[in-house]
Amino acid sequence: MSFFVWRLWQAKLPLDDTLKKWGFQFASRCSCCQTPQEETIAHVFLRSEVAQQIWKHFSGPAGIKIERLQLSQVITAWWEASVNHHIKIIYQAVPIVIVWELWKRRNTLLRGGKLSVNSLRYKIMHSIILFMKARRKNFKYAPYNWVDLLKALHTYTPKLRITQVCWRPPDIGWMKCNTDGASRGNPGRSSWSFCLRNANGDLVFAQSKEMKEGNFSNTEAEAKAILQALRHMEINQMVVENDSMLMKNVMEKKWHSPWQIINTVEEIWRIMSERTILVSHVFREGNKLVDFLANLALDRGDYTANSFQDLVIWGRKLINSDKSNIPYFRIRNCKG
Repeated sequence: MSFFVWRLWQAKLPLDDTLKKWGFQFASRCSCCQTPQEETIAHVFLRSEVAQQIWKHFSGPAGIKIERLQLSQVITAWWEASVNHHIKIIYQAVPIVIVWELWKRRNTLLRGGKLSVNSLRYKIMHSIILFMKARRKNFKYAPYNWVDLLKALHTYTPKLRITQVCWRPPDIGWMKCNTDGASRGNPGRSSWSFCLRNANGDLVFAQSKEMKEGNFSNTEAEAKAILQALRHMEINQMVVENDSMLMKNVMEKKWHSPWQIINTVEEIWRIMSERTILVSHVFREGNKLVDFLANLALDRGDYTANSFQDLVIWGRKLINSDKSNIPYFRIRNCKG
């Protein structure tokens, strides 16, 4: 469908008016109308009697005014509708579903088939509901009446999942090394950072540097951060913690390594085989210090701290917050 939308937006669908622009000469007659009309993009998707009924049926109750608008303006009006952000994605899908089903109906009639306006409305509603259930899986009530569905959408309250996230110090005798990578562009300007803390949560060492060799992806920056931490910290009992589930599973050899970082990962595996290193995952909210340091390297340049006093003020605040076990709250919509 995405290719169809691109061709529609670029006016490259094989309709009669497009074919005439390409040099073909013939009499044009729209197959979707009882009375002969020239087949154009505007006619098939907006101006024909059936298209007008469909747009009126869906736009009116939704509060979308489409009078005297071009097709691109109608689609934009749906995309930019001022609605709750939880249902905005549904509004953005509606005009795409409508033009897609109008296109399918045109092709059906062109081949001698039949499809009534009521059947067309049902097919559009069915596609909208399937899309809605795929994106809002905990939305249980989905009537096939458009007005009732709009009411259900506007009264919909998503279920939230709240997770408490804290940075935890390592056990006595161990060190914890948090790592992170930042990429502005993905790929783009990138940096890596790591920090080492003891069982009391005190900072032992922290470093962040920009990767100036070129543009890198976030995954490459994450892998570089881990390798640099292991090379710098020759500690036998260490927990390496990051917010990349990909890197955690790659380091534990549960997942295959992406080819872009295979050399880096093999070096990480070699170092891990020589020491006692555990790998753990933490949500981004619990990895704030190294996230801050990685972005600091991109904003101000390379950075090194050998103690708590060497950190900038915001870094000290993050250290104290972690040591006090002040939780961060991760809020997400429930998928199920």
